[in-house]
Amino acid sequence: MKVFLCMPPFWDALCPPLGITSLQAYLKKRDHQVSIYDFNTDASILKWYQKYFQLLVDVVPAAKELNIMRNGPDYFSRHQMAWLFLRNNHVKYQELTSLILNIDDCQELEPGEFYRFDTLFQEIYAHIKELTVQNIKEFSPELFGCTLLSSTFPAALYILLLVKEIDPSILTVLGGPGAFIGAHADSSDTKRILEKCDWIDNILIGEGEVLLENLINGKFPKREIVSMKDIDYQLLNMDSLPTPDYTGLDYIKYFNLSITGSRGCPYKCSFCYETNYWKKYRKRSVENIINDIKKLRTSYNKNDFYLCDSLGNFISKELASMIKQESLPIHWDAYMRADKELLDPDYIRLLAKGGLRRVRLGMESGSDEILKLMDKKVTAEQMGEVLKVLSSFGIRTSTLWIIGYPGEDEEHFQETLDFLTNYHEYIYAADPWQFIFHPTGLVSSESFESEYGMYQLYPDEFTDTLLVKYYELKNVAGLKEKFKRISRVDLHLKKLGVPNPYSIMELSLANKRWKELHEN
Repeated sequence: MKVFLCMPPFWDALCPPLGITSLQAYLKKRDHQVSIYDFNTDASILKWYQKYFQLLVDVVPAAKELNIMRNGPDYFSRHQMAWLFLRNNHVKYQELTSLILNIDDCQELEPGEFYRFDTLFQEIYAHIKELTVQNIKEFSPELFGCTLLSSTFPAALYILLLVKEIDPSILTVLGGPGAFIGAHADSSDTKRILEKCDWIDNILIGEGEVLLENLINGKFPKREIVSMKDIDYQLLNMDSLPTPDYTGLDYIKYFNLSITGSRGCPYKCSFCYETNYWKKYRKRSVENIINDIKKLRTSYNKNDFYLCDSLGNFISKELASMIKQESLPIHWDAYMRADKELLDPDYIRLLAKGGLRRVRLGMESGSDEILKLMDKKVTAEQMGEVLKVLSSFGIRTSTLWIIGYPGEDEEHFQETLDFLTNYHEYIYAADPWQFIFHPTGLVSSESFESEYGMYQLYPDEFTDTLLVKYYELKNVAGLKEKFKRISRVDLHLKKLGVPNPYSIMELSLANKRWKELHEN
């Protein structure tokens, strides 16, 4: 079959999207013709993405201090849905847009300003149409698939609708983690997408290689949501995965090349969906990872790699050892937990000599009580000591923080601010984002709902427009308080001189600061 797969707008073009590059390699080995495309490396798409958030700050000045590049994409996605499906109904469009852009629940918005967004959206979607038509014309696919993430959701729907209008015989597929954190096949939201969008033939939730191959081979009927339970949870042997295939991508545009060493996570942090989505933690052999690195380095003449795993702790020692042993001149970046082994200077020295340049640490909170509620299995003191050890070897420490976790009060929040104060010299970057709840998919979705209760964020009349129902918990920090705290974190970080880089210039300044602190 001729299969076209794309990463729709809007997604961070930090590295080639691992999902479609892995699918391309896997399907080509099975004699399918495959072409892939990443809209996000298009210069105009990137320009408009940045322009939206600049415009958002103009219309919603408070957004300037809400870490909008991290917290804004979900609202950008919802705003696009409102425009796509209500733009011919000005009253309802303005009503829903006013609700969506009232991000922190304390804005007085002027709907007359929304036309500035509308002009931007018209330009964006005209260009998306142009690129989609061009890709279909050049490849003539029999199946057209889009990666489904919360941030790509509106564009993916539009692209597949356009595909059906051009050629109704093309099989249209959405696949990926889903339109919200913790989506699964039995969710009423996932079912609603298929029910309301008759131009989508199938939605795949789970391990894409196996599910897509079975779909191509006619194992599933059209107009059906397909998940791992439909193939009796036949999980892939990770060592059967071929090297990701970037053919068709503008690889020069990426900072790093994508590799994978595992899927899933052995932990069960309460706010996460990884355990539920991947079902089981599985590793690849380090020999296969090194083989990918060698092939990709030779093919694309790049030495910087991004380990796209949810968690890199369990493969890092072997990986660094072999990179060091084979004298590979590469650098890599990975997500890790601040576990006890990262307190060992000899171990961190090995990681540094084995090419580890940057670690992204899900710290979440500086409060031991909140960390315990999250089931993080670490303490704030341990996290701080890990930062010290990593930075002593020049490894850049990017930290991620969840603000407004259920049960977090002012005292807990102050402990996070105090942690940042105490360890700011050992933090390369700090990125705060709001706690997001959904009643399905998260490890503790049911217990959250049972303990706190929940309410729907937008009226039912807009459900068919947004397709997903968004919720907040009751009796905990609401939107107003969460974003007030994010603003306080943002101001506190600026006072401490801790960056949160999202642009080339910001990255350059962050790197300069880090070198002055730890690499001289």
